[in-house]
Amino acid sequence: MLKFTDITMKNFLSVGGVTQGIRLDQGGMTLVLGMNADSQMANSRNGVGKTTILQALSYALYGQPLTRIRLDNLVNNVNTKAMWVSVGFQKDGRTYRIERGRKPNVLKFTVDNVENTEPAEDETQGENKHTQTEIERVLGMTHMMFRHIVALNTFTDPFLRLKAAEQREVIEELLGVTLISERAETLKRVVAKTKEDIRVEEARVKAATDANARIEIAIRRAEDEARTWTAGHERRLGLLATQLENLTGIDFDSEIAAFDALDVWRAEEKALKDARQGATKEADAFRREAQRVEGEAKRLNREAGSDDIARAQRLDAEAQRLLAEAEAPSKGQEARLGAEASRREAEAIRAAEQAAADAQTKDEVEAALANPDSHHCSTCGQGLAGTDHIEQVQKKLAVQITKLDASITRNEELATRLLSEAKGIRVEIATAQTEDVGRRQDLREQAEGRTSEAAAARVAAEESRKAQAQRVAEVLAAVEGLLQQAAEKDSEAAEIGAAIVEIGAPPITGFPSRDDVWKARQAHDNLIRDIEQEATKRNPHIDQIDALRATIAEPDYGPLNDHILTQKHQDFLLKLLTSKDSFVRKKIVDQNLTYLNGRLNHYLGQLALPHEVKFMPDLTVEIALLGRDFDFEQLSRGEQNRLILATSWSFRDVWENMNTTVNLMIADEVLDSGIDEAGGEAALEVLNQMARDRMRDVFLVTHKEGLIGKASRILTVRKEDGFTCFEDEVRESLAA
Repeated sequence: MLKFTDITMKNFLSVGGVTQGIRLDQGGMTLVLGMNADSQMANSRNGVGKTTILQALSYALYGQPLTRIRLDNLVNNVNTKAMWVSVGFQKDGRTYRIERGRKPNVLKFTVDNVENTEPAEDETQGENKHTQTEIERVLGMTHMMFRHIVALNTFTDPFLRLKAAEQREVIEELLGVTLISERAETLKRVVAKTKEDIRVEEARVKAATDANARIEIAIRRAEDEARTWTAGHERRLGLLATQLENLTGIDFDSEIAAFDALDVWRAEEKALKDARQGATKEADAFRREAQRVEGEAKRLNREAGSDDIARAQRLDAEAQRLLAEAEAPSKGQEARLGAEASRREAEAIRAAEQAAADAQTKDEVEAALANPDSHHCSTCGQGLAGTDHIEQVQKKLAVQITKLDASITRNEELATRLLSEAKGIRVEIATAQTEDVGRRQDLREQAEGRTSEAAAARVAAEESRKAQAQRVAEVLAAVEGLLQQAAEKDSEAAEIGAAIVEIGAPPITGFPSRDDVWKARQAHDNLIRDIEQEATKRNPHIDQIDALRATIAEPDYGPLNDHILTQKHQDFLLKLLTSKDSFVRKKIVDQNLTYLNGRLNHYLGQLALPHEVKFMPDLTVEIALLGRDFDFEQLSRGEQNRLILATSWSFRDVWENMNTTVNLMIADEVLDSGIDEAGGEAALEVLNQMARDRMRDVFLVTHKEGLIGKASRILTVRKEDGFTCFEDEVRESLAA
């Protein structure tokens, strides 16, 4: 038996931060009613969170709500975090618990208090696919089947309104055909593995065949290479013998002695050439030095006394400039300072006059302030004495006197400061005039000094010319000595050239260099060794050919034939499981359709629906009344609701018959609209029978207070201050 025991939630939809829990295994009929304490309408039962129970159960088991609500919107919109739902259930003697939440994301699955530790694919989303697959395996039903046999909700599309493909999916799962499909999928993977084994064996056989072909090609290539090697071996021996014959008969010792004599001759020739080159370089150096000294004499003649003459000319010009500066007028500065002093004196007079005018105005205002009777109204001309207006006039006069005092003080201070500044400027003018007289006298004295220095420079220039004439004579004498030394070196170089001619021609050798003699001797010895080694070599391709022939092996076709036979058997079995005309599928469908149609018509009879409804072998549904076919949408709302309930209950009976019993059924407002009182009573009787005779836990969510007396347990869903809580009440009389 699959027995749901409890569900607990926090911060889920309208449930707030206070954890709320509900027992799901008390047995009997539980009436779920709402109480909205926040509503202004008396006894309001809407919007309290009754459907929250179904949503929480669906989310906890499958990670998705019963209706189309985004996962993040399941989090309480006031607290906005720490949403958590936990559901416990039992099956086959084992205890299970699922804990799931968001913000942060959580998914825990415990079995007998041991947490499932399957590897996670995306734990950050709280949707571990491996764990979810294990949960659904234990439950034995998909989310779609859960909505049709456990959580009946008016927002869930009824089976008969689904598309044909969706209906087939539900029926196949219900009748166990899905299990065959799952087995077929498993078999397909096995077939794929067998095909892969065949491909591997075919590749192995082909690889062996191809390898043998490649070995044969390699043997032929090796034989060609062996013949080529033999021809090359004989050719190399002949070439080495020819080269050795060319080097036979050479006297290597005589050739080396000739190079020794050549080295002596080259050393003697080099020494004589170096001596001649040195004498020539020294002669050239003496001549260059003579030219340089001669140029120096010319420079001395050209520059004798020139610096002193230039200095005398510069001093004369400086004396003339100083005399001109001493005589230049200097009135500009005095005129500027005089104008500035006059400007400040004029500003001081204006400031003094403004202070006197302000003082006179102040006297007049003070006189007016002392005589209130002198004030008259500007409109009627009457005096203001004794009126309220006189105080305002006197206040204005007092403010005016304060401003005049400030103006008088400011102008008097300004006049004093400007007169003081003007006086200082006048003193500065007098001082400047005195300093200008001294400056002019100083400039005249400097001019006289420059004139005296110029005269002295001219005397020095004359003395310098005399001294330079004597130096030039000495330099020219040195030039003659240098030219004499150059002539001596030219004579020495000529004598050395004659000695070079006397040593004669160099010795003659048979090789370009001493290294070539040694290389020829080494080549002669190497050729003898190479001929001996080449003569002893064995053809290396002979062993390679023998080794290749030893590797040829015939391929084994046995494993490949076995895999091909296995695939034929697997293909036959897969056809039995997947073909729509397979007798296996037909047998399963026929067996269970009979039971399904029997339970469906049983419930239709209890709900007093006159129509005949039947599931056909092709898994379609036929609805008929008095020999006339109907579509589901042709039925009235009440008839549709009765057929929906009968279909769900019959689905549940078939599922339990093929799998295991389930203790829980939740019917959310399925009896509240679209069904008449007789139909509601009949449906309620069926639900009570399930709760009473089959020992099921039936939760009926409703707005009908008249049903309170027909339930053994009342679960009140109260909403107060924006949050939902659950209040459980067991009615002893009915429970017993």
